[in-house]
Amino acid sequence: KKQGLEVSVLNRSARGLDFFQRLGCDCFMEPPKSAFDLIINATSASLHHELPLNKEILKGYFKEGKLAYDLAYGFLTPFLSLAKELEIPFQDGKDMLIYQASLSFEKFSASQIPYSKAFEVMRSVF
Repeated sequence: KKQGLEVSVLNRSARGLDFFQRLGCDCFMEPPKSAFDLIINATSASLHHELPLNKEILKGYFKEGKLAYDLAYGFLTPFLSLAKELEIPFQDGKDMLIYQASLSFEKFSASQIPYSKAFEVMRSVF
């Protein structure tokens, strides 16, 4: 909110929503009738080859969205497949993994690796 962003969090249960409410996020347990620029799947649904929401609800969000981002990486998830089908930009969590690896390397080795180098090395591997 400090940077003018509005963040909404949809969770299947109330557990954990208080954390996001303290950060100033709008929190929901039922899909809101809103439009979103960025739709992030942070659930384990992709690991089970499932969608995190009802397909029609998700289609509605994607039609208004500018980017679909799935934290899962390494394969085209049902979430990303739907975004592709609806022709909105999408991205998997591979870059997030690389950033985390760079930060961990820095923390545990007391030396730094530039993100550009980390991306170069990691992309050559997978």
